[in-house]
Amino acid sequence: MLARNVFDAKAAAAAQTFDLLICDLVLPDGDGCDLCRELRQPCGMDAIALTACGYPADFAKTKAAGFRSHLLKPVSLDVLIEAIEGVLRDPSRQPNARPAIDA
Repeated sequence: MLARNVFDAKAAAAAQTFDLLICDLVLPDGDGCDLCRELRQPCGMDAIALTACGYPADFAKTKAAGFRSHLLKPVSLDVLIEAIEGVLRDPSRQPNARPAIDA
C-alpha cells in the first residue's frame, strides 16, 4: 500500500494491519517521526526510515521515534531488502495488533 502523506497513512493503518512502515521523515502534511510514534504506540508496527535526512541529529531523531533502521536516499534495492528482512526476521519482533487510530 502506498500512502503519499500522513493523513493517508493514518487512514490505511486504521483500516488494516501492516507488517512494516517504510517512511520518509519529510512528508507533505507532517513529520515521519511523529507518524512512526503514532503508529507504533497502539500496535507496535515496525518502521524503517528511508530519507535524504542524514545528519547525526536525524539519526538520533529516528532512533528516538522507534524506527528500526535509517536508510539514506538513494538506496540500492539490495540494501532496502536487507533492512526489511532484518526487521521482519528479528526474533524479538512482536506481531501487530489492529491499531485504534483516528484517521
